[in-house]
Amino acid sequence: MSLEADAIMAYASRYKENDDFVNGFDFETGEPKMFKVDKDLGAIGTAEALYKKARKLRRTADAVLPLMEELEKETEYLEQVEFNLRELSLGVNEETEASSSSSSLEDKIVLEEIKIELVRANLMKPRDKQSANEAKAMDTKSNTKNDKKKKNNNNKQSRKEQLMSGVRQYVAPSGKIVLCGRNSRGNEAVSLHLSQPQDVWFHVRGAPGSHVVLRQQPGAIASDEDMQFAADLAAFHSKVRNDGKVQVSYTSPKNVRKPSGVSRLGMVTITKEEVMIGRPDDSISFKNGETGRARGDVKVEEFD
Repeated sequence: MSLEADAIMAYASRYKENDDFVNGFDFETGEPKMFKVDKDLGAIGTAEALYKKARKLRRTADAVLPLMEELEKETEYLEQVEFNLRELSLGVNEETEASSSSSSLEDKIVLEEIKIELVRANLMKPRDKQSANEAKAMDTKSNTKNDKKKKNNNNKQSRKEQLMSGVRQYVAPSGKIVLCGRNSRGNEAVSLHLSQPQDVWFHVRGAPGSHVVLRQQPGAIASDEDMQFAADLAAFHSKVRNDGKVQVSYTSPKNVRKPSGVSRLGMVTITKEEVMIGRPDDSISFKNGETGRARGDVKVEEFD
């Protein structure tokens, strides 16, 4: 639009009064072109009107683009929450009654955390006073700076237990611990609180999935076998676990951080990454029979 206005302004001297066009040349192709003119405004008036409209469109775009970016982030977050719900094994038949009972108890705890998370994010109304109070308590904790001098061993242990409540734990071939988030809270704990710079962070590329961290001692180098173990876990605990081969990003946790302006749980961005192939069906989770919802082959019940 601005380019058309430039052309009309450039050829305004050729304009004849009461004409609804002015002849000139296309600025991009160099070919002869007839430019439309509002004969009530004349060539210069038409150009000025086009400039004004172009400025208005730019202002609109400047206002809309941030909203679109925010919508994209919100969509990504909700897709992750949906994945977290599908990861739950509630209602899935297990091979033994004991494993079913244990799995159901863990998943009920995770489900409650997801409900509180959604209430806190104003995406779900609290069904009872307890949920509302728990959501307010989470907000209070998130807005209060930790006073390190007041921490004691019991508080530290309690804090660690809270962080681990949404985290699966596995043992790699070398004996190293691998942490895997079960929900948004668990993902944030794995990525931002439980990991150290010497660890290795994993996440499936381009799809919702669990945050996975291979724990290491300072100066240690992860073996290929341990790296593949963790990558396979990240591939399995993702929305694309039904693919035979999955691209998995990995990096140091020091390259993982919260995006600026984003307060949603579990949302992170990475500044540096490498990529390897993860094979969901080779993962310890697949071998242990942790199947069902994430594939989308089991219906997710509504919240009670």
